[in-house]
Amino acid sequence: MHRIVVLVCSAIVFQMATPLGAAPINIVWIVIEDASPHIGCYGETAISTPVIDQLAKDGIRCTSAFVTAPVCSPSRSAMVSGMYQMTLGAHNHRSQIESGKGGGNKRYFDSYRVPQPIKLIPQMFAEAGYYVTNKKKTDYNFVAPRELYHGSDWKNADDDQPIFAQFQLKGGKNRNAASHADPATVTLPPYYPDDPVLRQDWAKYLDSWVQTDKDVGAILADLKAAGRLESTAVFLWTDHGVSHLRGKQFLYEEGNANINNVPVIVR
Repeated sequence: MHRIVVLVCSAIVFQMATPLGAAPINIVWIVIEDASPHIGCYGETAISTPVIDQLAKDGIRCTSAFVTAPVCSPSRSAMVSGMYQMTLGAHNHRSQIESGKGGGNKRYFDSYRVPQPIKLIPQMFAEAGYYVTNKKKTDYNFVAPRELYHGSDWKNADDDQPIFAQFQLKGGKNRNAASHADPATVTLPPYYPDDPVLRQDWAKYLDSWVQTDKDVGAILADLKAAGRLESTAVFLWTDHGVSHLRGKQFLYEEGNANINNVPVIVR
């Protein structure tokens, strides 16, 4: 379960990098949607992902990481709580949302709230004095407390205040990214038929990783410009596998781990 890896690594980083009396380190979570580990540091050769590859080179690249649900809202619910989805009653995807009529509005059912004694990870960081942010509204499978985040931009924190910043990147959902992969030369998973339509779609999925690599680079550049990069522990992973047959929403390895794992990198 990758969130155990993330939390254990976080504890190790705290112990190694935060001597008694020292300033607390910053924490950044980069959560990528709908993607399996088809990036350079995991062996992909059809595209180039230099930023993420360097992140792995400078840190830790996990090779046996799994998520506990192959679809986003249950997976993220477990990630942000440190608890199994079944324990929270958050295991049925978007079961707390009823689509509204007109305008695409959504209504949240009050019955799916996290029980009061349970503290979510952002709440724990906030109580420890961190400025807690989430760049994008996150699809949890419960009604998140209003006070869960201070805002959307960590740059609003005081210079001497540690940050806990979440980023939700579009990842594999972005099938409109600029073209880089050649459909004729991509390697399809062995359980897909070798069809031109699938080759084209798989190439667009790989293109999304190139854009994601640029997005990660922008996050790191902002941290460096603010003088925070070297005092920040960066965690990067995907919420589940690629949005494709046997992937997202399917309890095969492509859905919750791919052939070896979901990508998890800690720097």
